[in-house]
Amino acid sequence: MKTDRASLETLLATSWDLMISNPKLARDYAQQALDAAELNSERYCEAMGYMGLCDIYLGDYESAEGLLNRALSIISLYSHIKNSRLINNALGMCYHALGRYGAALDHFEYTAELARKTGDPHALMPPLINMASLLFEMEHFDTAEQIITEVIGLDLSHALPDNVVEMNIVQTQILLSSFRFKESEIALDQTEALARDTGFKVAILRCQTLRGRMLRLKGHLPEAIALLVQLAQQPDLDTEGTDAIATYVELAKALYSMQQPADALKSLHECLERFQPPQYSPYRVRLLEQLAHGYRELGDYQREAESLREIQRIERSTTAKQTQHILELREFKRKQDQERLNQQLVDRENALLKQSHERISLLNDIAHQITMTLDFQELGQRLWGILAKHLDVHFVSLTTMHPDQALLQFRFIIDMGEPMSAADIPLTRTNSNAVRAIATRKPIIIDDATQLRDLNTVGTAGLQPRSMLFVPLVLEDEVLGAFSMQSPIASRFGTEEVQLMVAICKFISIAVSNIIAHEQVQQLNRSLYSEKQAIESAQERIAYMAYHDSLTGLPNRQALEDLVERRIQDKNRSFHLVYIDLDRFKPVNDHYGHRVGDNVLIEIAQRIKQSLRSRDYAARIGGDEFVLIVDAFASAQDLQGFLSRLLGVIEMSISTANETVQVSASIGSAQYPHKGRDLDALMHSADVAMYEIKRLGKGGVNTG
Repeated sequence: MKTDRASLETLLATSWDLMISNPKLARDYAQQALDAAELNSERYCEAMGYMGLCDIYLGDYESAEGLLNRALSIISLYSHIKNSRLINNALGMCYHALGRYGAALDHFEYTAELARKTGDPHALMPPLINMASLLFEMEHFDTAEQIITEVIGLDLSHALPDNVVEMNIVQTQILLSSFRFKESEIALDQTEALARDTGFKVAILRCQTLRGRMLRLKGHLPEAIALLVQLAQQPDLDTEGTDAIATYVELAKALYSMQQPADALKSLHECLERFQPPQYSPYRVRLLEQLAHGYRELGDYQREAESLREIQRIERSTTAKQTQHILELREFKRKQDQERLNQQLVDRENALLKQSHERISLLNDIAHQITMTLDFQELGQRLWGILAKHLDVHFVSLTTMHPDQALLQFRFIIDMGEPMSAADIPLTRTNSNAVRAIATRKPIIIDDATQLRDLNTVGTAGLQPRSMLFVPLVLEDEVLGAFSMQSPIASRFGTEEVQLMVAICKFISIAVSNIIAHEQVQQLNRSLYSEKQAIESAQERIAYMAYHDSLTGLPNRQALEDLVERRIQDKNRSFHLVYIDLDRFKPVNDHYGHRVGDNVLIEIAQRIKQSLRSRDYAARIGGDEFVLIVDAFASAQDLQGFLSRLLGVIEMSISTANETVQVSASIGSAQYPHKGRDLDALMHSADVAMYEIKRLGKGGVNTG
């Protein structure tokens, strides 16, 4: 049996009142209202929206997204503006938290548009505040401040306290970003007092975290750390969602500033374990960025590289998700525009039945064709083919706004089916019809180009245009560029054709936006690939440096230890450890300098390396000390002969820096396992053998 209307309203009102102070309890009331409401009714939709909002405050964004999207699909049955504003704004908050900024802005802008249409300043506050918060996070500080200024200018006499708190928090963030500490502190004190009066727990945490940031920026690091540690240790922090993660990130920054990277890493790992942010959320990226910084401070480059790789993976996946969602939104809006336009065409069918049928066919054909490509040239060929057939067009072109310069870029020019090229058009060229169309946001029509004295055209000389039409490409109040077409027939583009092309250009604008987004994703993927290659190259260099001598390029002591360990594990194989200590090297350094000495060491290292067999191994373990690992010989005489030949190679004169020098070497060896069963024992035995040679007068071989 369903609950009566009054009880249902009470459940919803109670849920709304508790939402910011106790979102968990508020969700329970919303769930009761959902269970009691008629399936897919307005109250059912409202209860589902409330549950989604509670999940946002509790940090469960995936659950919130599912509930809110389902509620949004129900709203279309009733066209209830209040619920539509609520759910669209909540979806924007959800997508903001998930890092899907394009989708978030779409929902905030749509909510603001609904509020402006109804002239309700209190309904306009939430989406504007959320938009300012998102733009601040995207580092568009000036735009964020402009939006907050607009909010302050609204009639706030009956504004909800939680909206005022949210507005003041964003304003404080903006003030702190420009180090306006005095104004920040005043705003923060007022905001925190209001948040406590209203029981807005999440806002209290945000204010306290901002206070910690302000203390850190002012250089009061012990006070900042004490405050942030106290916040992090609150037992009910687990219910605060992503705001709790922001507290830990701020704490890590303060600890880094105090030169305490180990403590910062400890707190960050505690945060990851405690809150387990979603794999692709921006909050996980922030934690990973701080972890990478800490690992770099401690010299743990491997873990730093692992953190950077995970950030790359998240950003790559998040970018793909954002782009996919934007494309889905564009497709949804395209369908709405198409339905609206189809309805307009149907309304005119009684008077112009045959003509309307032709236009519907043209519109459907274009809508189908242009949504199937992500390439400008292909888009141009398809549009030329359709318009040449239906509107006697021989020429089409499309320009887009240059992202950095005041120019219109030609994306395609098709004349009689052939692609052409042309120079970009400066926006200062006021006699350009494309520039005029963009500036006025209205179509420019030329009925007979032959009557004009001054006309700049692009195209083949064989077919001169008579009629010309330039239509601005506008999507969501943003001018993307201009589309133009030409016909050899005078006055070809009348009122009906112009209206039709304005409608078609809505779809062209969507296609242009999709192609540009696709190009940006491709560019981002190329950039991410380059960064990945750089990280992998750095890792290879680090690994090489860890196991090789920087001067000679020979393996170092660490590499030698690893090799001997592997050789010892190969129990069926015997080997010799050979210790080489250069004689008469110190006088070279003293007399000729270290540069000549380094050249001598490099030359000796190369001679030793070239004298070895494929299974033998050479390492430099000290200034003029080398160690060889060589396979066992058939007899002691063979080993003696090999080392004697090696000594001869070492003693050959060396020419360097216009000087000729000569060094010798004392060489001792020890056989595994007879002279030792580990590296230290073998080194000792070979060292003893080598020093016997030194005592005999330097320069010689002792096989032990």
